[in-house]
Amino acid sequence: MDLTEIDLNSADLHIHTIASDGEMRAEEIIEASEKSGLKTISITDHDGVGAYSGGAAALQESAGRRGLDLITGIELDSEYMGVEIHILGYGIDVTHPVLREHLSEVQSLRKKRIREIMEKVNLNLGEKVLTDEMIFPPGRETLMKPHIVRELLKNNTFNKYKDASKWISEKCKSETIVPKLSPEVIIPIILNAGGTPVLAHPAYYLGINGIELDKIIVELSALGLKGVEVFYDYHGLSPSMFSKKDYPGLISTISNTTEKYGLFATRGSDSHTLEELTDRNPPELIL
Repeated sequence: MDLTEIDLNSADLHIHTIASDGEMRAEEIIEASEKSGLKTISITDHDGVGAYSGGAAALQESAGRRGLDLITGIELDSEYMGVEIHILGYGIDVTHPVLREHLSEVQSLRKKRIREIMEKVNLNLGEKVLTDEMIFPPGRETLMKPHIVRELLKNNTFNKYKDASKWISEKCKSETIVPKLSPEVIIPIILNAGGTPVLAHPAYYLGINGIELDKIIVELSALGLKGVEVFYDYHGLSPSMFSKKDYPGLISTISNTTEKYGLFATRGSDSHTLEELTDRNPPELIL
């Protein structure tokens, strides 16, 4: 499918499953997307393609029976100017050996890191508050800090996400480092797998370490970046960072800059739960 021809008013190209830090299964996403009136979707898990473990074609056929176009996708971690950035890859061959090799290495390190954190959490709290059943449910392949934070919130060890996250960073730091490769490495991985690279939610990076919108788009375009996730509910997802008043202007700036450099725009809800997927669709695009 030509990504430039997608009607973004009926598209959600940024959805997570239990394979990474989401709570949904792929079939649940397909069903909810149909009910929400979407026509085009993409499942884009962090450093993983577990949602397509039964075969991308089979999942696409399932979506097609509900009137949906499902584009294969992924969200890969990268590092630019010392800042973690995320690059989405659309239309990838989820079985491509270069992609699979990268994911295998990253997932192995992530799993090792999470086990180290789990051990320290249980040691610090004086009881086994975290178990394998909690952190390693069937289908999960990309292990992340939020998995532990959420369990500590569920059992009321902490009341706020940021407090739990800070405590883990200070008291339960892992010795294992999961390196984030540069865009010079990550973008070619997507391209080699037959995918189209798109910069995810760029406003999160702006101003950090001097990152500028024009600069990042120009430099990543030279590496093969084709699009930018322009339409993203920054205020709804991060109201403490982005005010409702400034939101329209922010989206307009990103949209105009994307167009100026000849890249196409995408739209994503970044949903992790069925409630989020339903509440954030259909979208209200702000130009």
